[in-house]
Parts: sequence; C-alpha cells; structure tokens
Amino acid sequence: MKKSNLFRITTILFASSIIISSCGDKSSAEAAAGSNAKATEFANSMCKIAEEIGLDENFKLTEDYLEKKGEKFGDNALNKSDDIIKLLKQVDKHIETLNNDQKTAFTKELMKAIIDTKCSNIFFKEIPYEELGKLIENMEKEATREKYRRDNPEPEVPYDEYDYSGSSEAMADEEYMEY
Repeated sequence: MKKSNLFRITTILFASSIIISSCGDKSSAEAAAGSNAKATEFANSMCKIAEEIGLDENFKLTEDYLEKKGEKFGDNALNKSDDIIKLLKQVDKHIETLNNDQKTAFTKELMKAIIDTKCSNIFFKEIPYEELGKLIENMEKEATREKYRRDNPEPEVPYDEYDYSGSSEAMADEEYMEY
C-alpha cells in the first residue's frame, strides 16, 4: 500500500469519526457523564505519543514530505510501540468496566476528545481538501470496475484448457467506465 493511500484512509477515518461523534441521543449523553475526563486523559496521551513520533507543526501531508519522513515516522512509531500498546491496554481495561451504554458514550467522548487535541489540528490543516473531488472520482471509478467484475465474471477455464500464449482479452480500464 502506498504511503499516500495510507494517509487517505486515515483522513477518511478522521472525517468519519467527526460525523459519527456528532450524532447522538439523550440517553447516550446521559451515559457519558463522567466519561469526558477519562476520554480527555486518553486523547491527550495519544496526542503526546503522536507528537513524539513526529506529528508536529512542521508536519505536511504531501507525498514529498512523507517520502522524506515516512521511514523516520515508521521507526519512531516502532520505538513507541510499547507505549502505544500500554495506552491501548489502559483504554481497553477502562472500557471493560463499563456497560454497553457507557461504552458507546465513552467511545464517542474519546473520539471527540481526540478531535479536540492539537494533534488533530495539525493533521486536519494538512488535509488536501481541494483534492476531495478527485478522490470521489477515483472511488466512483473503482466502484464501477468492481460492479462490472461482479456482474460479468470471467468464465472459469479448466486448468488443462488454459491458454498460456499470453494473449489476453481483458477489458481496458477505460472500457469499464462505459458500463
């Protein structure tokens, strides 16, 4: 997976968390009582680790920057993996003490708290919003290709009848779009 794809996925997850965390009902809000402080504590700890890995004011969500710094981020993340795992275990231990409504409320509060950290500010300011249209277009093309493949499966050829000559009659990507 290309580094830029990894960050696109991360971007989508962050955006999804905003949408999900903004939805809710009264019972969830009531169950959240007391969750906010713990969620904020965990979110700040996560942000501190992200800063130690290299998410700082100099961070750029560009392919050039990621190619130059990507390996360093990976090394830093590996070096901090024990801290990350320890923190995630603390979150898990806390969640185990909650009932289902409280778990839902806590998770929402944690997402909100993560979004409210300075780390998300650094990350969000670098999202290439001007490329959203291109991302949607690429998603649409890929969905069209997959639908075509689903609706027009290639016939299975018995092993002994398979043509190994290298002549392929596969449809070009441009032809998929006409479907």
